[in-house]
Amino acid sequence: MDECTNCGAAVEDELLCPECETPRSGKNRVTAGVLSLVLGSFGAHKFYLGRPVLGLYYFLLFWTLLPAMLGIMEAAIYLLATDEEFEYAYADGSILGKYY
Repeated sequence: MDECTNCGAAVEDELLCPECETPRSGKNRVTAGVLSLVLGSFGAHKFYLGRPVLGLYYFLLFWTLLPAMLGIMEAAIYLLATDEEFEYAYADGSILGKYY
């Protein structure tokens, strides 16, 4: 059994704290979306989400337009997802999220 990082309530397998509805990972989808949109070419959103290897690839290939285009697409995905979907699929630090 885990504790909520915000209020200290007991959290079992829920994605959000039952007391204060804080996401368990502490990662915010809006922050990830804005980082992806503004600094996506450099992989800032990947570093924020706990994927430093992918962030490094984005950074090393920033001179191509591929990371910029991927960053824009990922920003749309992050910002259009609900908090629960984002927490389940992208905020866990997995490589491509749990949907892939």
